[in-house]
Amino acid sequence: MQLLAAVTLFLSLSFSAKAGTTSSTRTTSSTRASSTSSTRSTPSPLPTPPVVRNYVFNVANVDLAPDGFTRRTVVANNQFPGPLLTANKGDILNILVHNNLTETSMRKSTSIHWHGLFQHRNAHNDGPAFVTQCPISPGHSYTYSMPLANQTGTYWYHSHLSSQYLDGLRGPIYVHSTKFVAPVLIDLSLPVASLFFSEDPQDPNLSLYDVDDASTVIVLADWFHTASPELLAAYMDPTNTASNDALPQSGTINGVGRTSTDTQPARPVFTVTSGLRYRFRIINASAIARFNFQISGHTLTVIEADGENHVPLTVDRLLLHPGQRYSVVVEANQAVDNYWIRAPMTARTPTPAPTNWATDSDNVNAVLHYVGQTGSVNYVNPPRRDVTPSAAGGITIRFTADNPGPWILHCHIDLHLDAGLAVVFAEAPEAVIAGADSVDPDNSWDSLCPIYNALPAADQ
Repeated sequence: MQLLAAVTLFLSLSFSAKAGTTSSTRTTSSTRASSTSSTRSTPSPLPTPPVVRNYVFNVANVDLAPDGFTRRTVVANNQFPGPLLTANKGDILNILVHNNLTETSMRKSTSIHWHGLFQHRNAHNDGPAFVTQCPISPGHSYTYSMPLANQTGTYWYHSHLSSQYLDGLRGPIYVHSTKFVAPVLIDLSLPVASLFFSEDPQDPNLSLYDVDDASTVIVLADWFHTASPELLAAYMDPTNTASNDALPQSGTINGVGRTSTDTQPARPVFTVTSGLRYRFRIINASAIARFNFQISGHTLTVIEADGENHVPLTVDRLLLHPGQRYSVVVEANQAVDNYWIRAPMTARTPTPAPTNWATDSDNVNAVLHYVGQTGSVNYVNPPRRDVTPSAAGGITIRFTADNPGPWILHCHIDLHLDAGLAVVFAEAPEAVIAGADSVDPDNSWDSLCPIYNALPAADQ
């Protein structure tokens, strides 16, 4: 086997509100940032009533061409990546999902996992099919309701039925650590960040950036030209004795990629103004690929990883494994010009590698446009995150069991999950039934299984 990077195993630790990892192998500087505290803060009553943020997802089969090649997809609201979900600390997210899937070559049912959200007393809305819910059947709807409490940071959502998210159902989430301030009677002498936010004393990095909005969200994702059921069948074929993964045809930045054989869409452009500091929230929403992210001429100051504030750490590039997220501060302090944003893909490749893989895997670029232009093991304070790579030396996983419910620990290379690389932690089953941490799904959740179980196999 030819390796473009170390063969790794990706584990999604969505089961714990207090997960931590320590690697027994040396890590790069991009992953050695320490958390700002050694334990999570205990949720406390919020000073203002929560705001309910209502979203509607129409999940349907749509023809899209993210990299110039048109194919049938499974997406929310006709777009890839899916709609950006934003909220503030303490809000409640309500996402009404309508399942309008009809394509016979792909799964017609669906479920959605909200990757990284803690779901305290809310395991039934976590999303993994057949772990915390039955799938949403075609022609039916379900509302995921999720109180965010004190949680903040960068997250994402994706289908969690079989390998369906390879077909496009994935998108970004971010939760501000501040409360928005209405732009009334603004004091123009204040810094830019102060004009729109009230500071949160629990966010130690708020003063480090000026801009943090939808324009600074970067979703990296691999893209396949073949539907996921066909990819899964090939992976599970008995003749695939080396367990070779299907390789994506392209890598995308905010839904735009390029191949060497198809129509080439315009590069994504991120516009900045000299003198301002930008918080870019970078998400690897891939099913297989890793990305090496960098911006020509600029450093990246890491301040968050997988929803956890981190001691600021300045690096030249970041390696993001599937499911991982970082917030980085980029200062627009270079000469007014255009600068490349580069994110070449790496993955385990068979020998010989597929035609055009070397070229197309490296062709993952965007543009940073200035306005005006025509390590070691860390047992003391290890990074806390919900996705970690594992090489031959293995890893140590630490978490506090403080959230009763069924929580899935699995490989985040999606075909590996479908092949069975997963376990479920049944945490405090008795506490789920009764007590302060009990879980009480509503009637709409109760109806998911009877409806799904009555479906013919072709509609599941």
